[in-house]
This record gives sequence, structure tokens and C-alpha cells, in this order.
Amino acid sequence: MKTMLKKSVALIASGEKDAAQEAVRETQSFIGRLWKRGIVHKNKMRRLQSKLMKKFAPAQKATA
Repeated sequence: MKTMLKKSVALIASGEKDAAQEAVRETQSFIGRLWKRGIVHKNKMRRLQSKLMKKFAPAQKATA
């Protein structure tokens, strides 16, 4: 989970919009699956997804 988050954030910072968008989508899906399996708490899942999207949103707007 931490590795996927780090890779997503690195792609966002590098400015590769398409790769970052795909990585963010996969990371959010992975975090959701962890919640469904009971590995992470619901609030932690939502917090992680929210933090990731807060980092991704400005990068997405800048290149739009």
C-alpha cells in the first residue's frame, strides 16, 4: 500500500498526467479492496484516498 502511494505521488510530481491518472485510479482501487478484506479501517481508507486526490487535483487542473 505504501509503495503504491509513493509511486502515485512520484508520478504526480513528475508531471506525467496519463501515467499519474492511471496510477491514482489503481491505488484507489487497491485501497478499497484492502478495506473490503478488513485490512484497513473505513476511515483510514477514505483518508488515504482523500489525501491522494488532494495531491492529484492540482496536477490534473494544471494540464487541462
